[in-house]
Amino acid sequence: MTLPKPGFIPTARMIVESDSEQAEVDTQHERASANNRDAQPSDQVRELHPWFQTLNELPPPPFDWPTLFGNAHPVEVEIGSARGLFLYNAGRTQPDRNFLGIENDLKEAIRGAVRLQRYQVPNARMLGADAKLVFARYLQSGSVEGVHIYFPDPWWKRKHHRRRLFTRTFLDQVARVLSPGGSFHAWTDVGEYFAMMVEIVGQHPLFARQPDPPETTPRDDLDYRTSFERKKRRAGLPIYRGLWQRVGPAAPPLAPASSAETISPPVDATPPNDGAARAPRPPA
Repeated sequence: MTLPKPGFIPTARMIVESDSEQAEVDTQHERASANNRDAQPSDQVRELHPWFQTLNELPPPPFDWPTLFGNAHPVEVEIGSARGLFLYNAGRTQPDRNFLGIENDLKEAIRGAVRLQRYQVPNARMLGADAKLVFARYLQSGSVEGVHIYFPDPWWKRKHHRRRLFTRTFLDQVARVLSPGGSFHAWTDVGEYFAMMVEIVGQHPLFARQPDPPETTPRDDLDYRTSFERKKRRAGLPIYRGLWQRVGPAAPPLAPASSAETISPPVDATPPNDGAARAPRPPA
């Protein structure tokens, strides 16, 4: 795929969003609930508690941070945590903050939680769940001080662009859960996707763009934001980094949810493999 040239301005066609996005989230969750009402955590998952949890192990929404973390420290949320390198580094270097990672690939989420458990990172948690569902129903308005999205699946084919995480509807949820002054981090290795991100956030009245974070020289193999960033930088590929601040007033409170919304997909106790979390890029 050819990356955009300097000064590139995306067109409206590049900003793809389904009008029925929330309906799709509802349908997917209802299907998972119907199929997995009797699902129980495996022994492997029980041993990872509290570093790994699913929605059906937690109280009904919305989340109560002191209950989840055992303290009242500020909370930041990462979407698509995969093997948990960001959670590991952020948790160890910022002990006065809590970090929640959300990962829909349960094998990758378990792998990340194993790392947190091995090094006993007390202020980081991995949640095996769908991020759109968590943001829409489980996160209270203004309860988060930072949201991080690193290298989301680009869904390369145009007909699949509607599956991308980054849409106007989802950005509204990010704005709702962020407290005024909170930070929003979004990185990708796909130039076209980043151009779309910049335009969508630039059109939103509750975000102000900040200077892009600079590229730094890593001290060691773990000194990267994510494992995917390490892979791409070693291959000599560019990384696009965006940072925005939440501005304006706090959002209205989250509407109450029913108790039926606490069922999550079953957890596979099979040890995770080394498969990549993202779909492969199609041949040029």
